[in-house]
Amino acid sequence: MIGQLNSYFSLPDDWDGYEGVAPNRQTIDDAIHLLRLLPKHISVPKPTLGNSGTVGFYWEKGNSYAEICFEGDETFWYYAKDSSNEIGEDIVSLNTETLPDDLILFLKQF
Repeated sequence: MIGQLNSYFSLPDDWDGYEGVAPNRQTIDDAIHLLRLLPKHISVPKPTLGNSGTVGFYWEKGNSYAEICFEGDETFWYYAKDSSNEIGEDIVSLNTETLPDDLILFLKQF
């Protein structure tokens, strides 16, 4: 996964044919940092790129969905929902050694 994230460095602007902005080093580093914070019992997410230069991760299983996105400012935001829960937070600092408890609890289902 880290290799794939680092490969985003070679993307040019307009990488998607719709004027997509290539992610910068800080955005990629933020995503890698969060990967290292994920507990071992959490499944590896799927990566995603936004055309504004964001990098994200998502998990999907049945009616459950979770996403985490990075904009390159040493923070992230997350959103997750299933048939009975909906959680999220707009700004979470990456200057930490742990992730929010509600996020970890939610990601255990994937």
